[in-house]
Amino acid sequence: MPFFFVPLHLRMKSILKQTYIWALVVIFAACTTVTQTQLTEKKTQQYPVNNTIAEDKETAEFIKPYKDSLDKIMNRVLGVSAQRMDKGQPESELGNFVSDLILEYVNTVISQDSSILTGADIAFFNNGGFRNPLPQGNITVQHVYELMPFDNELVILEMPGKQVNELMKFIAASGGIPVSGMKMEIRKHFPANIYIGKEKFDSTKTYRIVTSDYLANGGDKFFFLQDKNVKRTDLNIKLRDAILAYIPVKAKTKHPLKAEKDGRIRIVE
Repeated sequence: MPFFFVPLHLRMKSILKQTYIWALVVIFAACTTVTQTQLTEKKTQQYPVNNTIAEDKETAEFIKPYKDSLDKIMNRVLGVSAQRMDKGQPESELGNFVSDLILEYVNTVISQDSSILTGADIAFFNNGGFRNPLPQGNITVQHVYELMPFDNELVILEMPGKQVNELMKFIAASGGIPVSGMKMEIRKHFPANIYIGKEKFDSTKTYRIVTSDYLANGGDKFFFLQDKNVKRTDLNIKLRDAILAYIPVKAKTKHPLKAEKDGRIRIVE
């Protein structure tokens, strides 16, 4: 993952220069008659950025201490995986691993904080939010940033059975998404045989669900999550930070880390 640092004194010089230029533009504009202009010609040219461009030694030497420090952080090993984990449908090793990890994190770490509503029955996320697989072997901080580069945060949704049923229909229609704490079949694009935990889904009950604020805000067409009957609690914890914090915890009891497809979402013809 590339990182680039601009020294503070150079940024300040750039800001002062831009401010000076804009001040001249404003003064000049105030002293002239504004006339309408029209674009008559446009020319473009591409400048490829690749490894053929020579490194600026002065800049490289300046940023080296910062880069070395950052590399040390990003290369820290969180755990060891027995396999490569990829995303997919109707379920996947990566989707199951992350969803299980977050549900367990919420039900252990978060539930110990009495100031936050405790526990969740289900976790769900979107495949589009997972940008890279997790590798076999060492899982580092950098791998988690590559998996989850966004600053999405965790939220708890208290959802009546009616809205949960809408979620199940959405999952079925989409062909499956990363979930934990539930099992279901997809029959002709509709949900069937839904279980929450070990119990059959009950449309009269209210369930607690952990997901990302992006989805809770209606992202990826999850508009029904914004229903007035859905109660939302923001945990103010980044999804990525939860993964970073809990992989080492899991690695202490499960070495190497493993994930598998267990039939939590099955397509039945």
